[in-house]
Amino acid sequence: MFSLNQTQPSDEQTGNNPTQNNMFWSNGAGDNMSINNLGIHDSSSYPGFPNAANMTGAFLGHSYGIGGPISAVQSPFPNFANQNFSSPTHIGSLPSPNASIISTSTLEEDILTLKNSHMELKELADKHYSELTAAKETVEQQRSELEVTKNEVEALKAQILQLHQSTTSVAPSNRAGKSGSTRKTRNSALEKLIHMKAHAALGLKYQRGLTAILPGPLGPNDECRKDGERILYNPNWKNDHRDPVNTDFIDAVTIMVVNQVKVDETIDSLEAHEVRPSVKNYFDTLADNWKQQNDPKKKESALAHRSSNKGYMRRGRDVETLTRGLPRFIELYGTENCEGIRVLLDEAWMDTCFNEPGKEIPEVWQARADEVANGSKAWEVRQQAWQAKNLRRIICRLFKLGREGLPTSGNNAPTPRFHCSVVNIEKGYPQKNRPWRSFVRESWLEANPEFTPLDDDPTCTILSLEIPDTDFDATELKWLADDEVCAEAAMKENNDTDQ
Repeated sequence: MFSLNQTQPSDEQTGNNPTQNNMFWSNGAGDNMSINNLGIHDSSSYPGFPNAANMTGAFLGHSYGIGGPISAVQSPFPNFANQNFSSPTHIGSLPSPNASIISTSTLEEDILTLKNSHMELKELADKHYSELTAAKETVEQQRSELEVTKNEVEALKAQILQLHQSTTSVAPSNRAGKSGSTRKTRNSALEKLIHMKAHAALGLKYQRGLTAILPGPLGPNDECRKDGERILYNPNWKNDHRDPVNTDFIDAVTIMVVNQVKVDETIDSLEAHEVRPSVKNYFDTLADNWKQQNDPKKKESALAHRSSNKGYMRRGRDVETLTRGLPRFIELYGTENCEGIRVLLDEAWMDTCFNEPGKEIPEVWQARADEVANGSKAWEVRQQAWQAKNLRRIICRLFKLGREGLPTSGNNAPTPRFHCSVVNIEKGYPQKNRPWRSFVRESWLEANPEFTPLDDDPTCTILSLEIPDTDFDATELKWLADDEVCAEAAMKENNDTDQ
């Protein structure tokens, strides 16, 4: 320790370099490294900092101030206390500027690597997202298809349920009777049971769709029929349900039905008073059937009605055949020559097919049928006498074209047909639509002067179309020849009858 009264040796005496100890020196480049150049202009504001006022030739740990060592005063550089600044090791220990450059370069490379990784992850995520989106769309499509299939299954279930219900009941009609009340709901299962029991009571076997030959009433001295010990009934069909014999028949059938309902779980339980009205109604139906079978007038009327219904359906199928041949017909003869041809596609203008003799002798009729069908079913085609020759030829050609490609044998082959005789030709008026004048036979018009056909339409070129014989085969030419012979013979016969 030194006191303030001690004399400090000079720099020359100590051999110290004043530029080092007093922090005034120059670097190798000749720069003045004074305190002022270090940016510390006023050292008096830092306690213990060496300056002219408090020290000479000392720094920090070597300095003394007034009143004691300067080291006792807090230094602004506490970490540098007692450091030997004459040694270059401190400056060398400072970080090199190149270290920052290297660190920055490494950081940039890391950032670039992260960016690349980010892009790769983003591309991978986008790819997965696209795949998931496609998978989702596929699932949605399959779900939609499944929903459609489900709806179809539900529709089929509903149809099956509806068919099942139709065997037990039929929905009530929307039409009301004269009293304004709606019809009762039909119970098909109950009706079938009544039909079966009624036939059994008559000694018959019930077959749906077939009208059985019903037994007639018993004579005054006839004994009742029996099936073993069971009595069979012979109702008085000419009388109504109040006839005692008929009442017994109705009551017997009612009891049979009620007993069966009790053991049949598919039919709701019914009492006799609920069943008897239905049995009575069926008795009336059976009575009408018996009258049609045994009354000549009713028999003829029923036969005509059934034939009319069958004939209508067959004519409808013939229109379908002509419609199939229409495109080929127009292709062969040209659109310009076929204007108005669709008027011919009329069910009422078609010939009617029958499978019974009509006015023909049955044996003669059957022989002609066997000739074309070899004993199988055949239809007689009854020509409409009013149709002119050109119309008959157009219809014949359309019919042939419409049948092309259809099987000629087997179950799907068309039923064989043969031309009618003169006695069965249809001489009546055209039904529904009136034909043009050129389509009506002259001899028929002479026989029916009160009928007025339509005037020919000049835009309907089909009226003047003539089909040559070369477009028909031998069978068709024979058929067309029979058309002319039968029609003219029928008209001549008609004129002779009128005279």
